[in-house]
Formats: sequence, structure tokens, C-alpha cells
Amino acid sequence: MRRAQYATVDFTIMASIMSSMRSRPPILAAAILLTVLPAFTQKPNTLTPQEKAQGWRLLFDGKTTSGWRSTHGPDFPATGWEVKDGLLSVTEQGGEEGGNAGDILTTRKYANFELSVDFRVTPGANSGIKYFVNPAYTPGHEGRGSDVGFEYQILDDALHPDAKKGRDGNRTVASLYDLVPASKSKPIKPVGEWNTARIVVRGTHGEHWLNGVRVLDYERATPEFRAIVAASKFHVYPHFGEESDGYILLQDHGFPVSFRNIKIREFPPTSPKYPHSFDSTSEPLRGRPVQASSAARGSSPSRTAGPSRPSTRRALCGCGCACPGGSSHQRKR
Repeated sequence: MRRAQYATVDFTIMASIMSSMRSRPPILAAAILLTVLPAFTQKPNTLTPQEKAQGWRLLFDGKTTSGWRSTHGPDFPATGWEVKDGLLSVTEQGGEEGGNAGDILTTRKYANFELSVDFRVTPGANSGIKYFVNPAYTPGHEGRGSDVGFEYQILDDALHPDAKKGRDGNRTVASLYDLVPASKSKPIKPVGEWNTARIVVRGTHGEHWLNGVRVLDYERATPEFRAIVAASKFHVYPHFGEESDGYILLQDHGFPVSFRNIKIREFPPTSPKYPHSFDSTSEPLRGRPVQASSAARGSSPSRTAGPSRPSTRRALCGCGCACPGGSSHQRKR
């Protein structure tokens, strides 16, 4: 028997909206509800007319694997992944990175975009959403392991040991893995519940969002960010993070994890493209976490994804000290 597909409703947000309606005139309250209600009753893996008008398109239709392929070949993995009940899920066990099934890639590259993905983890799980993936950086392990790129970390911070590794929490959920930590006040929901990841890229500026809150941002084309890369495990890859485009990847790390509502919209090309010469006299924004209590809470990524104001803080390696990093970092590959 097929399970019924229920609409997704965030009752916490809905309760807040209903509370605010009490102080408004009935006609105005009704108009507001008619505007916001469709978004709360939207079926998974669909787009509203407004989203379509804004340029969004689905990367997963809830039924097929169209648009995705294995990192091990041109076809979708025969085992280790499944499409069921509107979910795209890793079914492997054992915690091996890029194991028998392997990761899956989009069939085309993306440069400037806003990506939204719902994810749900199981206890102790590890996974990730990667972007700017370059298959030329494929690691060893006799053909196993995960392709290299920027990673929006997906993790059970409480149970998986990787949360305690890295620097200053830069391997916890929603972080730019091993590079920039997410805000410690990030609004993560419990294991077994759905969270929404959002990644915004405009040129060399990037942002990570979690459940409607911006939790970090970074500027790639700066000496400060290159120092962060040099202090990470990615220092062994020449020109890591300098790509102007790349594939999007969902990671098989040997833990059951599910995805849905995978959608993307692309932005016009930006100029100048990376790489370009650095101005050593400038003081650009380095990779940093964003406090969830800031103005970013509840605001739209599309409205805040433009260039940020320069940071006045001293450039560090990303761990809070001036160390050069390097060989002491553990390799996640």
C-alpha cells in the first residue's frame, strides 16, 4: 500500500503567524493568511507559481533520479540509494565514505545559484551537500572516497565524532566543512526531523543558511580565505576553492540520510570571475560564522546574498589563532 503524501507544515511558524493575526483587522488578517497559507500546505517536491516565476526549478521530482548520476560512472547507483515515498535516501550502513554506492552528482555544473535542500538524518549520521565539485580532485582509496569540493556539512553533532574534530567547530552541521564554522546559535532541529539547508553563491561570495537563518558567509577571492584553506586538510589540492563553477553532490557516507525538496535557481554571471589579483591593501570579509541573532534571522537569502561590508577583524586562519595549519589536519577523504 502506498503511503499518503502529506503537505509540509511548520506548526511553530504557523502558530506565530496566527498569534500575530489577533491584533490585526479581520480583512487584513484574512488577506495575509491567503498569501502565506499556500507555502505551508505545499506538497513536497513541487514548486509554487511564485517560485516558478522567480526562476526556481526542481533537481529532484520525488519519483525519479533524473538529473543525477554516480561519481563512479554515468549511471545512477544500482544500490545504496533509493527513491521512495518522495524521498531520495542513502540506505547504506557502516559509515564508510563514498562506499559501495558512492556519492551522486548533478549531470551539469552550476556557478551562481541559490540551492535549497531539505535533509533528515538518523542517529550518529554523517553526510553533506557539496558544490564546486571538481572530479579531477577524486581521492584515492582505490577508487573510493568522496569527490572534493565545498561542503555544507550534514551531521548529528551530538553523536558523530567528527563534530569534535577540525577547528572551532568547522565540522559541525551547516559549516563549510573544515573551513568556516557555522554560528554556534544555529537553529538545528532534532535528529529525525526535517531541516532545510540553503546555499547561496554569487561570484566569490557564499552563504550557508539553516532553517531560514544565515549561519555563515565567506569571500573566496581574498588572502584571508586562502589562509583558511592553507590551514585546512584541503591545502594538498592546488587552487582548491578557486573554481568558478562545479557540480553539486549529495554524499554517501554510509549512514541513512534522506533528502527532498531539492531545488535551485541560477543567477546571472558575475564579474570579475575568480581567480583575480588580490589587493593586499584592502580589508575584505574573511570566512566567518554569522550570529543567528543578527538581522539575518528570517530574512530572505535572495535579498542578502550580495556583497557584504568589509570586516574590521584581524585576518586569522579560521581557528582563532595565527597558525599556518597544514599536515596535522586529519584527512576526511
